[in-house]
Amino acid sequence: MPFTSFFPQSRISDALTELQKKFGDARTSLLRIRADRVRLARTGWRPRVPSETKLIRAAEWRTEAAPMAGETVDFDLESRFVPTEAAYAELVRELDRAGSAGKTARVFLRGLELDEPRFSIAGRPIAAAFFDLALALSRGPGAIVVLPKVDGYLEARFWAEVVRSFELSLGLPRDSTRFEVSIETLGGAVEAEEILFELKESAVGIRYDVRLDRFDALRLDSGAPNLPREDFTGDPWTGLEIATRTEALETLARKRGVRLSLRPDGGPIREAASAETGETPAFSLDRLRAMASFAFGFLKEWYEGTPTPGGRDWTDFELARALLWTAIHSGFLREENYEAWREEFGPQPFEGGSADDAAIRTLDPLVRTAIFPDSAKTLAFSILLEREKARSVSSLRLA
Repeated sequence: MPFTSFFPQSRISDALTELQKKFGDARTSLLRIRADRVRLARTGWRPRVPSETKLIRAAEWRTEAAPMAGETVDFDLESRFVPTEAAYAELVRELDRAGSAGKTARVFLRGLELDEPRFSIAGRPIAAAFFDLALALSRGPGAIVVLPKVDGYLEARFWAEVVRSFELSLGLPRDSTRFEVSIETLGGAVEAEEILFELKESAVGIRYDVRLDRFDALRLDSGAPNLPREDFTGDPWTGLEIATRTEALETLARKRGVRLSLRPDGGPIREAASAETGETPAFSLDRLRAMASFAFGFLKEWYEGTPTPGGRDWTDFELARALLWTAIHSGFLREENYEAWREEFGPQPFEGGSADDAAIRTLDPLVRTAIFPDSAKTLAFSILLEREKARSVSSLRLA
């Protein structure tokens, strides 16, 4: 079924095509900057406050977007959504129901790094975030759009221009779309004030998830050439740096007039504290076994179409995977013994069937790859699409 059928008017498909043509290259450049930052971070570099934005930080300004009013309904396409055609059909129905009930939809876009291969332009897949944006605004122009992982003010400027272009194509008032901004990386946290400035006509909130902050730290440190084991003997779930960053974002939100949403703390899997010391060890075989159980189970259920396996999401999966890889890389689990360790401790939730065999074989490269921030979801999505093709999904009829 053509994905254009999810849009109520054909002009939305035309606007989306124009969006990809105008901003596709800029998106590619931003993703390259992200990759360069990771490579630099692995040599010891860390993001700093940009020197060129001193006047922005010193100036008196506040965001200008109208605050949220009334009841909101969340549609999380980033973390809690399996992007099958059936799921999209149900999403469209739910968006329409929310609009009919006078509720405001809050739509979490998929990451800028992900493609939507079922909607292609000139033979190239469109950015999944562009498709999600078009879907959200075409079904409900008053929707709040949650931008995924804004890594710096250049990305914020990019999103402001993308949405203004799309508003113009749809005949919507300029800067009528309201944003919440996801701060998920050290770069985003350092440039949070500049990010808000670029979106000050439309931003209504900041979203900060401690799990993602920790994950970014693991991602930046994962390629250190001589990673000392002692770096990972403390509990990674606490720390002054996280508390300081949270306080800084709270101060920024008050200063610039936006709402700050904090994800409650609680790592993906915690081992019970020692009865003697009350301390929770960072790594142990039992804890890593629990993480492996979760990672295998999450992928299995996600492949089968369960949108929120065990109430968890992709952030939990990625963080568990990152910690498993870090345990191997740091020497806690020696890589040459990895297969023996997995055979002894790793669960085997898949039973028979070539598709299940392929799924379980896929997890090893997902866990072991050194560049793990975005590749897992991309690879898992491609496997999901292959499964849909194999099942010969019939064309859907929207209600």
